[in-house]
Amino acid sequence: MIFNCTICGLIGRQLNYKTHKIIIDDYTITRVRNFGFGLKKVYKINEIAGFSTYYISGKKNTNEYLYLVAGDEKVAKLSTYYHQNYQELKSVMIQHQIQNLGNERWTLWKHLSERTI
Repeated sequence: MIFNCTICGLIGRQLNYKTHKIIIDDYTITRVRNFGFGLKKVYKINEIAGFSTYYISGKKNTNEYLYLVAGDEKVAKLSTYYHQNYQELKSVMIQHQIQNLGNERWTLWKHLSERTI
C-alpha cells in the first residue's frame, strides 16, 4: 500500500511539474499546469531571463528538456517527450530573442527532484 501511494505520488508530481501548456504571444508567455487544466501564470517576455537545456538519452531516442528562467527561478519545463510542438515553442522563443543560457549537466536526481514554481 505504501509503495503504491509513493509511486502514484511520484507520477502525479512529475506530471504536475512537466506537463505544461505554453502559450506564447507578442508580449507574454503563459504557463498552465496539468495539461492545460491547472493553475495559470502569465510572464511578460521581458521578465524572462532565458532558457537552459539538457538532454536525456534512452534506448530508443534522446529527449531534450528546456527550463524557462525568469529572474533566478525556473518557471516552466518543456520537453520533446511531453510536448509534440516542442521545436515550434523553442523557435518562437528564439524569435522573441529569449536568451539561450546554455546546456546543463543532467543527473537523475535533478530530473526527479527539481521543480518549477
